[in-house]
Amino acid sequence: MKKAFYLLLAIIGNGIGSTIMFQTHLGMSAWGASASNVSLFLGITPGIAFLLVSVLFYVIAILVRKRFVLKDCLLSTVFLLSFSFLLDLFISVLPDFSTLSLALKVLINFLGMVILLGSISLHLKVNIAVHPMDVFLKTMQEVVFKNVANGTYFAYTCAFIIAITFGLLAGGIRDIGIGTVLTLATGGLIMAFFDKYVMSKL
Repeated sequence: MKKAFYLLLAIIGNGIGSTIMFQTHLGMSAWGASASNVSLFLGITPGIAFLLVSVLFYVIAILVRKRFVLKDCLLSTVFLLSFSFLLDLFISVLPDFSTLSLALKVLINFLGMVILLGSISLHLKVNIAVHPMDVFLKTMQEVVFKNVANGTYFAYTCAFIIAITFGLLAGGIRDIGIGTVLTLATGGLIMAFFDKYVMSKL
């Protein structure tokens, strides 16, 4: 029961953190940026775009692994559908921060990133309903490259390629910026902080 509560908390935190970063339009995580630009090009909501991109990479991961576990797939689907729904819901509720001053937008974007990374850390701690993007990431790390760093760089490169390609097709790349740089530069340190001082107490 406790794990289910933490999982729900992680999903909500993922949605809120991603939405806050999206509403500043200062930059998102690699996966967030890819979904945002697919959304821009196809004229669909970011949540639906995130669902489509996640399914694509999840299928690739399954094909590479040559292993399909129905239970894992169903749990990942539940997480993905819940997150996509909450992302669109929160975007419709939270205000657009893009008109604020740059300093304030950076601060808000950073807050969103901290909430997002804390939620990801909690999700990894619970270890239920693995995010489809994380399945792809782990597949690149463990199966394709057999190296965490190389697998991570490749996975993020794939996400940025999608973001840039669809952004250019849409007439302008969005959500790759200061927030993206901050996420890449400080994400590991922030997650390490959560793992050591917060998740260890759960």
